[in-house]
Amino acid sequence: MSEELERNTRLVIGHFDAFVNQRDLGAIERNVAEDFLDHDGPGGKPAGRDADRAMMARMHQMFPDLKVMVLDHVADRRRQNRRTLGDRDADA
Repeated sequence: MSEELERNTRLVIGHFDAFVNQRDLGAIERNVAEDFLDHDGPGGKPAGRDADRAMMARMHQMFPDLKVMVLDHVADRRRQNRRTLGDRDADA
């Protein structure tokens, strides 16, 4: 894997850790372009950064023990895709 792909892979995985696991809502501004489009955003509809930030804030309130783990990550020069697993601590 090239240095650029490795750097981008670390960025994507780090973003999910910060945004979901560390509850850092500001991560979306640092890691995601202004014209970002989540094709499967809140409610299954396309959404930008603001909608994704608001959705994650609601998720953190509803599931304070929410964690996500990247199980698979595929990257090429132009695209990155991942399969994640979300979980909640059953004892919390």
